Amino acid sequence: MNRLTGGLMKKNVSIFLLSTILLFSAYHTFSQNAPITTAGSVQACPDSLTSIPIIVDDFTSISALTLRLDYDPSLLTYANVTHINPILNITGVFFYQTIVSPNVHMIKIAWTDLTARTLPNGSKLFDIQLYYISGSPTVSFNNTSNAGGDCEYAGGDGYALNDMPTATYYIDAQITGSPQVGPAGTIAGTSTVCQGQAGVIYTVPAIPNAQWYTWTIPSGGTIVSGSSSNSITVDFSTSASSGNISVFGSNLCGGGTPSPDFPLTVDPLPDPAGTITGTATVSQGQTGVVYTVPPIPNAQWYTWTVPAGATIVSGSLSNSISVDFSATASSGIITVYGSNACGDGALSPPFPVTVGMATQIELTNIIIPNGTTICYDATQTIILAGNGTYFTVENGGSVTLIAGLNIKMLPGTTVQPGGYMHAYITTTGQFCPPVPPIVAVNGSEGSTEGLATITPFTELAGPKVKIYPNPTSGSFTMEFTGLAETTPAYVEIYSIMGNKIISRTFSGTNSEVFNLSEKPSGLYFVKIASEGFSRTLKVVKQ
Repeated sequence: MNRLTGGLMKKNVSIFLLSTILLFSAYHTFSQNAPITTAGSVQACPDSLTSIPIIVDDFTSISALTLRLDYDPSLLTYANVTHINPILNITGVFFYQTIVSPNVHMIKIAWTDLTARTLPNGSKLFDIQLYYISGSPTVSFNNTSNAGGDCEYAGGDGYALNDMPTATYYIDAQITGSPQVGPAGTIAGTSTVCQGQAGVIYTVPAIPNAQWYTWTIPSGGTIVSGSSSNSITVDFSTSASSGNISVFGSNLCGGGTPSPDFPLTVDPLPDPAGTITGTATVSQGQTGVVYTVPPIPNAQWYTWTVPAGATIVSGSLSNSISVDFSATASSGIITVYGSNACGDGALSPPFPVTVGMATQIELTNIIIPNGTTICYDATQTIILAGNGTYFTVENGGSVTLIAGLNIKMLPGTTVQPGGYMHAYITTTGQFCPPVPPIVAVNGSEGSTEGLATITPFTELAGPKVKIYPNPTSGSFTMEFTGLAETTPAYVEIYSIMGNKIISRTFSGTNSEVFNLSEKPSGLYFVKIASEGFSRTLKVVKQ
């Protein structure tokens, strides 16, 4: 090979000379091989700019190069050269594009330096930017034109380096067009959901050429999994609204046609319940007391709670109820909330009801069964049975009656053997805690009005017991005064139906805390016993 022409060594070398700078000499023996030059293959989007990186390996002691790349102008258009390696820019590198034929355009590159340069393997010489039009064009090195001089490297001595066979030293670039994303199909899934519903799945058939998916869902919905796939899981908040679901596929070249809208109906939960109206103060034994809440939007039925001893006798599923308060009903709260097929709405503000003691109660058609302990009181008169009705205390049952003036036991009043009835006329205003029995009535039936003259009871002497707070929302404290520290005390707490719910033994303490948080609202009896002392108090759980 001949030594490179002197014109190659000058920055102002002409483009014409650049095409012939490297010429073979028949008498030159190659001292080294040319670098391996790779035009990187890429995937491109139609009508977009793409970059072809020119990478070299074995670029060792190189003083000059010429490269020629041919392409089809119907498939590609030359734009620019970027990211030129700083080594080439020391003396300058020349790029130009020219038309070889209607079907072939070429890009020519030339560079030379008086000092031989070396680059690490995998170094980039530059990027050639082309507009990709269509098809699968090749950007190819031409090492056959100009006797091979259009693609050639020179070493430090200025002689051309071996670059044969061509396919070993010059690797062409293949440009592949990215396929267009297909249109999205029809979405499948549940078309009607509830506010607050979770884990609802929606799916679209796989979209051709899509690399990811973009979903839109109605307000209040959250995609909790699969957001970039063809199947999503959605949670709907309690404020979610109806709307449309849609999806489209995308790849690096853009998005495809969206799916048809999938109409979604989100059924609402009931609105929060409003304020209850009705009688705030009633008496034990009072009946037909009406309580009403404004109609709750979206509610299909209503759920009410009433104090212990109160019974909803009509309208239990509506926004207006009628309530009967039993002779043992206690103070408490009334609440309501609306419901529908989707769930429950928020609870109303509590409506406090104070249940006072009745002036007179008539206890008819009542059975006190085995294991039940119950107390009835009235400020003036208690009447049992009469006029063909009954009041029966069965074996193992126990009833306490406390009135301010009279207790009338009319025909139909029966205490079976083993049953207990305690009847008191109070002069201290202490009603309904039961006290130790002072009379047991055998199972005889008949008029027992004489019991109204039983000696009134007075508060027992001895230690004092105080319960607070009362009523309580859960916990309450029992405080003792005058109880010997070494004397054990026993406490039992019973429900209004006589079921024992707490039993505790302790000593050496002045107070104890009890918890009714897990128990329903209502009246509870607290029995305290110690050596020579017993007392029963009542506590109201709100």
